[in-house]
Amino acid sequence: KQEEVQTKQENQEEETQVVSNPNIRVLLMTDGYKNTIHPSVTVSSTTGLSITYGEKVEECEAGTEVTFMPDDSRFQSGNIRIQAKEGEITVNSLKRGYGIPSYQGILELRTTAEGIAIINELPVENYLCRVLPSEMPSGYEIEALKAQAVCARTYAFMQRKSNTYSAYGAQIDDSTQFQVYNNVDPDEKTAQAVQETYGKMLYYDGNPITAYYFSTSCGTTTNAAIWDSDPEDTPYLRCLSL
Repeated sequence: KQEEVQTKQENQEEETQVVSNPNIRVLLMTDGYKNTIHPSVTVSSTTGLSITYGEKVEECEAGTEVTFMPDDSRFQSGNIRIQAKEGEITVNSLKRGYGIPSYQGILELRTTAEGIAIINELPVENYLCRVLPSEMPSGYEIEALKAQAVCARTYAFMQRKSNTYSAYGAQIDDSTQFQVYNNVDPDEKTAQAVQETYGKMLYYDGNPITAYYFSTSCGTTTNAAIWDSDPEDTPYLRCLSL
């Protein structure tokens, strides 16, 4: 019996494995998630900014707002990469659920015929700290938040491979089309859930699953047929009553 219990525990542990913390590239949509391209972009940081274009690096003082238009001469050297000297970059031209958002990591601006694309590049674990409170209320029990963190991490890992926005050099966007990102102010409890599940993902037969989840339940789950896919390809997605 002890051997049987040990085998079950080992099998359960195999279902959740730990991965590294690679970067993810998130396309930031406009107000209300209506469009992918911005007519202009204004950024600032309380610690100052470093703006890189081509071989040039432009330093901006703390609190200085910098505006980019599609015809900005700095785009002649290619994409523009923006980094806070410390902390986060505020996108003053953008609004989210809690107001004007700030972002960790790097912002990359790309000029297009329609305007400017904004890509936020940052480590997956940092990304999840802003996904979790945007997808699940922080008042939920910590174990529920940890389960959500594992699902969100697994989903993000799989979407990184898809490169949906390869035209912009991005992999996902920050809307409900993927996972809502940075629409709610970060929270200590959700950050704890991400930290305590660091790197853990869901696997089936040794491969990461596509960990779909939903915000509103009608009392049942479904299989892949809802996406006109073969359910046999994803046996871990099942029709169950909740």
